[in-house]
Amino acid sequence: MNYHVLVVEDDLGIRETLIDLLYSCGYQVSSAINGKDGWEKIQEINPHLVVSDIMMPVMDGLRLLELVKSSTIYHHLPVLILTAKVDQFTRWNSFTIGADAYVQKPFDAVELLFQINNLLALQESILLRGDMDFDPEIAIKKHSFLSQLNEAIRDNMNESTLDKIAESMNLSGSGLQKKIKHYTSHTFSDYLKRYKLSKAKALLQSGKCNVSQSSQMSGFKNLAHFSDSFKEHFGLPPSKVVVQT
Repeated sequence: MNYHVLVVEDDLGIRETLIDLLYSCGYQVSSAINGKDGWEKIQEINPHLVVSDIMMPVMDGLRLLELVKSSTIYHHLPVLILTAKVDQFTRWNSFTIGADAYVQKPFDAVELLFQINNLLALQESILLRGDMDFDPEIAIKKHSFLSQLNEAIRDNMNESTLDKIAESMNLSGSGLQKKIKHYTSHTFSDYLKRYKLSKAKALLQSGKCNVSQSSQMSGFKNLAHFSDSFKEHFGLPPSKVVVQT
């Protein structure tokens, strides 16, 4: 699917950097210069995902987020907040309103692409299930758990067993399995594989790694297995995703 991403950012340099990065990764990209412009663009183009700054003139990103998540038409639209504001209140307020992800500026291309890939994959699975309900409390709990899980996997990439990840999260193995199943409908092993593949895809899209390097940095010990898994999951070999810089 040719996903359409809307970038809402008032800083010209950052906006153009984001557009170039996303376009080079195969996304269709539109842009807006503030929240008001962004809200109008959302209604005009109906994007698959929004990447928005917070501090903007005319209308800020949090107000745009409120409009999206309170809309009966667009409440399902994933919104990734990209901002230099890193205080705990701003993060918590963003997630309370309904932000689907939060990336700090200056952003790392791998992290940003990883978050975008995951949000789009999650959104596609939600649409396939027909589950369009939104409960802010559940969304906050889910985001908190998945953020902790992703951090635990990242910190234990070379020893990412169920017991090791569960221990780092102060959970039992069975407790971790149940939580993952509850929030994602996947088993631990399936979620871990998807995490590693998404990480590899983000590395390839960033232009920082070749296929072999992305395989190793994503925790795959066998290049052939990685290539087969990547092609099965994304529908094309990893060599077709490499972005030349």
